[in-house]
Amino acid sequence: MDDLDRAITAINCAPLEGDWTNALRLLAEIGGGWSSQLIGVAANGALLFDEAHNIDRDLLHEFETRGGVDTTRNPRARILTRARPMTVFRDDALADAQELRSDPFYDFFWKVDAPHCGVARIDLDGGARLVAAALRSGKAGAMENENVKQMELLLPHIKRSVELQQRLDGDAAVIASGIIDALGFPVFLLDASGAVKTMTSAAETMLRDGAYLTLRFGALEAMSPACNGRLQRAIKLACGAFPRTGSKILLNGTGDSIVANVAPISDQVSGFGARAVAMLSIPDYARQPASAPDILRTNFGLSRAEAEVAVDLARAVAPAQIAARRGVTLSTVRQQIKTLYVKTDTHSRASLVRLIILLLGSVGS
Repeated sequence: MDDLDRAITAINCAPLEGDWTNALRLLAEIGGGWSSQLIGVAANGALLFDEAHNIDRDLLHEFETRGGVDTTRNPRARILTRARPMTVFRDDALADAQELRSDPFYDFFWKVDAPHCGVARIDLDGGARLVAAALRSGKAGAMENENVKQMELLLPHIKRSVELQQRLDGDAAVIASGIIDALGFPVFLLDASGAVKTMTSAAETMLRDGAYLTLRFGALEAMSPACNGRLQRAIKLACGAFPRTGSKILLNGTGDSIVANVAPISDQVSGFGARAVAMLSIPDYARQPASAPDILRTNFGLSRAEAEVAVDLARAVAPAQIAARRGVTLSTVRQQIKTLYVKTDTHSRASLVRLIILLLGSVGS
């Protein structure tokens, strides 16, 4: 197996093994470099992840705080907007001769012995963009044509594997929300851009209530403009650049206020942008208990009318009385009862009532 085949195999296996170390090392070797990077940028320009081989975390932090993905500050970041996707470019295609000599970012690149690179943009699902780069030393010089050709052969494999990694990490966030759902209060899991990855059912209820928070383009906003500034700062501190920090903020509602906790749950920009890195929780949110029909609808996929008929049956109300109360024909109610048997996998009115009582405990009178 030659170097290119080994690199393709390592990239394809990375999301399944949960380890990109070998894939990044071989990407660097294919590019004739000593290091490589995979940098994810959200549609809004936020840094999603920065995975690198052979680069100290402090140097990555300096790269990020200097504005490494800012197209107005880092000439190499122009790959995000100007260049064709799935094509490897050298520095001289992204920066003019003067910038290569004197741009502050190139001073930084020389300092870390990465003055030359081959860099490509990969457009990911959902509007995010991925930058793949192989970094070369001053001694190695500019990337050679053969390195460019081989690196371009890796790009489709990188795209597929990063998107698979994102799906796997996203599934983990959904599983986590299911586990913490038992807490019974609103919890939102946020990714590195501050967007909501998933939320508990109590959080969904809170958004529907519309008293404190709303969701706009996938991100949380406070209903009160004065509170929204505090909320966005807290989210940025918990999700953004290192060191990530937690905060407590006050959210104003209609006539009252409530405390929200915003805290980091990961100390790395990792997970290829899909992993939850922070959590916003509101333990004191006074959620109204779900009604009996709502519980049945959630568990069995019933319509509102079917759930209400089921509750009436559990209260020993006869079908003819149900029809009269609801202003429908008896045949309509009987058809709804048949549908209830199918959806609840029961076969008689007695077994249906037993199931409802088992689930609800009591349905009142």
